This record gives sequence, C-alpha cells and structure tokens, in this order.
Amino acid sequence: MAQSEFIAALDLGTSKMIAMVGKKNEQGILSVIESEKINSGTCMRKGYVYNVGEAAEKVGLLVSRINNRLNPKIDKVYVGVGGQSLHLELYSAFRPVDGIVDDSVLLSMEKECRAYDPELYEVIEILSPEYYLDNRLTVEPEGLECKKIEARYKLILGRPSIKNNLELSIKQKAKIDIAGFFISPIASAEAILIEREKELGCALVEFGAGVTYVSVYKNSFLKHLVAIPIGGDVITKDITTMNVLDDEAENLKVNWGCAVVELDNQVKIDEYPKIRANDLNAVIEARLDEILANVSEQIKVSGFGDVLGAGIVITGGGANLKKIADAIREKSKMEVRVAAIKKSLVNQAVDWANDNSNAEVVGLLTLGKQNCAAPAPVTASDGQGFIFEPFEGVSARDSKGSRGTRTLQKPETPEGGNVSTPQDGGTKSIFSKLRKGFDKMSKDLFEDENSEDQDNKKDEN
Repeated sequence: MAQSEFIAALDLGTSKMIAMVGKKNEQGILSVIESEKINSGTCMRKGYVYNVGEAAEKVGLLVSRINNRLNPKIDKVYVGVGGQSLHLELYSAFRPVDGIVDDSVLLSMEKECRAYDPELYEVIEILSPEYYLDNRLTVEPEGLECKKIEARYKLILGRPSIKNNLELSIKQKAKIDIAGFFISPIASAEAILIEREKELGCALVEFGAGVTYVSVYKNSFLKHLVAIPIGGDVITKDITTMNVLDDEAENLKVNWGCAVVELDNQVKIDEYPKIRANDLNAVIEARLDEILANVSEQIKVSGFGDVLGAGIVITGGGANLKKIADAIREKSKMEVRVAAIKKSLVNQAVDWANDNSNAEVVGLLTLGKQNCAAPAPVTASDGQGFIFEPFEGVSARDSKGSRGTRTLQKPETPEGGNVSTPQDGGTKSIFSKLRKGFDKMSKDLFEDENSEDQDNKKDEN
C-alpha cells in the first residue's frame, strides 16, 4: 500500500464515537494522522445503533471535523460491528473421503456452511475453519489422505438490526460509504494480543460502557465469543443512588473509583463532602462482582478455562478503573494483564496507544486494506503545461481510465464569449477564445469580429 493512501475507521460505542485516519508503510506499520472523539449521547444502546437519525448526525460531524484537517479528504470508512446479541456459534461439516482431499471437498463443505440460516439471527461473518482429518487437527488439508474430514466453522451471529442500522445511519443517512465491516472484539484482539498469547490460550475481556465482550483464544484460533449485556454504565447508574447526577457519577467513578474496597479508607471526596471513598467503592465493587461472575462463567462455558496459559487480558474504557486487574486476579486465580496497543503496529510511542478505549478503532485500521481517501479532482492538460478542470456535471476520465463526475467550481465566462472545454472543441478552440479575451483587454489587436474569425482560421490550419 502506498504511503500516501489513507485508511479510515469508525468505532460507534455506547458512550463514545471515535473516528481515526491512518497510513501504513510498506511494512504495514501504522501512523495515525487524525482522530476525533465525541459522546454518543442517546443514539447508542448496548453497543448497537438505537437512534438512526441521531447516529447519522454524529457520524457526519465526526467525519466533517476530520476532513477539515485532511488533504485529500476521506469518503469511506471501515466500521466495527458489535452489540449485546453478538456471539459465536460453531458449525461442523463432515465429508467421507477415503482418499485424497481435493478442492471440491473443501468447497462443498464451505457451501453447506454458507447455506446455514439460523433462526432470529444473521450470520455476520464466517471465520476460517479448523480442519480435522481422521480426528487430527490439520492446518492445510488439501492434498492429504484420510478417510473422513471435518471442518469446524466459527460463525459470528447477531440480530439483523445490528448491521442494518449501521448501514442506515452511515451510508444512507450520513452519505458516507462503508469500506467494510469487522467484528468489534476481533478488531480489538488484532490491536492488542500477541501471537504467543493466542497460541498459549487467553481470554480477552473488553469492558465497554454498554456491553462486556469475552473472547477466548487457544492454539491461535478464536474458540468462544460472547457479549455480556452489562457494562460500565450500570456502575455509573448505581453511583447515582448516592444523590448525584449522571455526569457527576461518571466523574466519581473515573477519578475516585476503585475496584477494591479499603475498609479503613474514610477519606472524604473534596467535590462531594458527603460521600466517603470507601462507600463509593463499595457500590462499585458490588456491581463489578456481578460483571466478573458473568465473565468467569463464560470462560468456563468456553471449555478452555483450565488451559489458558496466558491468562486474562483486559481492555476497554472499564479497564482503566483503579485496581481492576487486582480484583480480577484475586477472583479468577489467573494471571491478568492490562492491555496496550501492540508496539509492532505503530511507528511511535504516543499517548493514544496507551488508551484502552482506542483498541477497537486501531484494530479496524490494522485490518483495513482499502484506500479510503476521496479521489483527486479530475483535470485535463492541453499538453503545454496548462491544466483545465471540467465544469460542474461534466464527466472526464480520471488517471486510472475510469469515468466519473466531479463537482467543480465553474470558471467565470470572459465578456463577449463562452469558455470551451476539451470536450467542446479541443485545445485549439480553448486557446483561441482565451486569446480573444486578452486581445480585448489590450485593445491593440483585432478591432472587429471579422479579423477575429480570420485569426481563428489561421490557428486551425
């Protein structure tokens, strides 16, 4: 990918929306060019678009702010897909072989999988399968001999409204093209997890405002994924019972909150003298215990809880809560790491790389391959160094030979004549009309229309 090409990504979270634009060099190292963040307001619920119109306005504002600082501008984005109904489901296809596995066998199993139509849910993405030849895991089965083959596909499912509402708000309402969709927790894993952790086995826990994602990896494969419909906003809501408003509760959680209650901590909070720190943290701990109990249950349900050699990796805005790693370590009896963006992905150490809330959008940039920059204005040259831009609504061939219409400012028409375009009569006609404008200004040449017509004939010859 050329260094001049832009990749743009959009993370629509329950509490915040983030847009980010970056470049990749030839080694795939990412440089972040611009980023913008705004509050989601009430248009997002539990990780999915709830109010399409409001979401469209906010997306349009995000992209507009970034484009005001970019040249060229972006006209498409990669988008993360998430929400409380998101989960992984296994689908196994079997074929008797009794010989050599060929491409037709693999294609027939894939076709069977793609025909699967789950009730109430939509298949958002099909991940690469694991192949078992005579019950032995095999990475590349084609050309190998066996008696039977099994392909275990991982299907990412969700309510149809998840993806539909994203398309409605971004593409149809905000008029911004979508370069592609990626599953939100998979994008986060791309930005955070190293290959060794996936191979040894780990649980990636992403604490969002509306949902908590749990993704379990083992032997480099995603084995389990689920969205728990409880997040940090529930903790904030609990804090409001201490006679504070929503924004005050969020401020208390972020600046004074702690995942572990220290019973001897009787410190009063300066801004809220009636609230003691240990009382606040008791409220936080009670709700956090509920969230962590659900996380532990999902790790157990995955079937890999006892073989996760790399333990638990935590990310998301909720991972910034003080001592949350200690609380999880104590309850799970597993090693816990607070995530950061992989240094191998970015070409410099910057503040945003240490912000857990940026993991998904950086992962989207990493996975994206398509250039999201808007095409440059189409121009035509007269072969002598002069560039003529087509008028509004006039089609012209771009540098790649395709045809497209570009909206450009129509130049002023010189007094006494019309400006010609290359499509209206060629470059000689353009030069003749332009020269007539100069002649009239100088008043030293060609005093009447007849002399101008003669000069035109000479130029054409």
